Amino acid sequence: MYLHKFQIINFRSIENLTINFNKETNILIGSNNIGKSSIIDALRLCFSYGQYNQRREIYISKNDFFVSKSSGAISKKIEFHMEFEIDDDDIEAGIFYDLLVVNTDGTKCLKLHLKYFKEGSDNNFKIRFKAWGGENEGQPISTEILEHLYFIYLGALRDAENDLRPVKGNKLSSLYQQISTPTEPTDLVGILRDSLKDDKWVDFISRGKNEINEHLDKITFKGDTKEIEITPLPFQFERITESMEVRIPFTKDVNFDLSQNGLGYNNLIYTSTILGDLNKRKEYYKALLIEEPEAHLHPQLQNILFEYLSKNDNFQRFITSHSPTITAKTNLDSLIVLHKNKDDKICSLNLKDSGLTPDNKKYLAKFLDVTKSQLFFAKGVIFVEGISEALLLPRFAELLGYDLEKEGIEIVNVNGVAFESFANLYNNPDDAKNINVKASILTDADGKKSGEKCARAIKAEQFQNKSLLVKLSDITFEYELFKIKKNQKILIEIAKSLRPDLIKEFVEIDFESDEKRDIRFKEIISNTKSEFAHKLVFEINEDNFTVPNYIKEAIEWVVK
Repeated sequence: MYLHKFQIINFRSIENLTINFNKETNILIGSNNIGKSSIIDALRLCFSYGQYNQRREIYISKNDFFVSKSSGAISKKIEFHMEFEIDDDDIEAGIFYDLLVVNTDGTKCLKLHLKYFKEGSDNNFKIRFKAWGGENEGQPISTEILEHLYFIYLGALRDAENDLRPVKGNKLSSLYQQISTPTEPTDLVGILRDSLKDDKWVDFISRGKNEINEHLDKITFKGDTKEIEITPLPFQFERITESMEVRIPFTKDVNFDLSQNGLGYNNLIYTSTILGDLNKRKEYYKALLIEEPEAHLHPQLQNILFEYLSKNDNFQRFITSHSPTITAKTNLDSLIVLHKNKDDKICSLNLKDSGLTPDNKKYLAKFLDVTKSQLFFAKGVIFVEGISEALLLPRFAELLGYDLEKEGIEIVNVNGVAFESFANLYNNPDDAKNINVKASILTDADGKKSGEKCARAIKAEQFQNKSLLVKLSDITFEYELFKIKKNQKILIEIAKSLRPDLIKEFVEIDFESDEKRDIRFKEIISNTKSEFAHKLVFEINEDNFTVPNYIKEAIEWVVK
């Protein structure tokens, strides 16, 4: 069984959000403050409800109720609705009978509902809650059922050193209790108890006892002295495992404490302990909730950790991440992109349910590197053909009065003209299958003369919809830059430093038309595009350069 659908209503910044989850790996990505941690906390609240055998670490407070940005009104209730898909067998249906729903087509699922509401006046209220299973509000749930749902949470600010300390209920102890056979606790406790019958232990305990009795005799009345006996505490397997601690080997005879170890490696040790415990659990449903697994890890270790997590199918995984490294390496169908729609409401898109075709996904899986993966975290995206545009667009934006980094705009160089796979993330007629942020495509018309468009450019224009703007240059990017007369002086100066022989000839020719002159200039710099763009970044300013209108429109579309 697995959590298939999760609805969150009026919780923190989330007004009403339904997320479709995958059976195994779910990676929640998006910009800061988009609600990733709120989703994880909502899961924690639901999974921990009724879990008396697990330490509860999260509760609803008055600050968790949704506040409307438009009216300032504070919601009266918070709701969570979970729907689990189950295998078509009688075991899970029987165990979770209180949650069971039989659909009209005969399929079965499990539903768990939690509602928190205010009781009292706006200024003086208590938070109450109710939980029910199945379809009908009020259907009770037995505690025994909830004990079959088990989860472990690793927070973004986790303290591996502290979490592995030898204290009551630590995860190392939990692991040893899970891996022990039915007879091992009794057998191992017996071995320790027998060891205290050794003469050396008996003598050691007696020396301490005699020391106490000697002083006790001297400070009590004659005849009133009662000698004490000292015995070890009764051995309990749980207490023994709770006293164990992790050490780091340094030499054959010397071990280091975790405090002497690096944060990243300590996180890996703690995560390994958690995974060992989770894998051995016998509960029918198990989940790992982990925020930012990349914490304190360099990219190569991030890849190794995430690949291992993705292969473990013994439990459902819910992961939040800001790491383009992880995003670039993962299966696209595992990604759930959080974004805001035109009404400023938080939405989610499971890429498995997006408008991407299988061929789109294959292409993106091949070409999404760490840099391009940053588009999933952006507030807007501009797609360009090559390195020249990618280098120059941030500077062009500055001349127009915009800072693309401050605006959260990502420039994605697709290294060619294969825009379709990227465009399909934004241009599905069904908004629910789109990443609802503004995007634009800048590409060349590639006609032989001004006003002509090649077949590829005509197809690119068809990608445009209400979220995606497509703007074509008139012939090429370089042609557009040069045909503006104000730009020609600085462009010729830079070209002269790269191709002095050709530029000398160029300035001496009397061209039949401006168009032929402009085409010849773009031909001259065609073999030095990146060097030309790099120099241009540092030389242009508002006095000597005007940004072409089609580029201006593409930038302003994603910014405004």
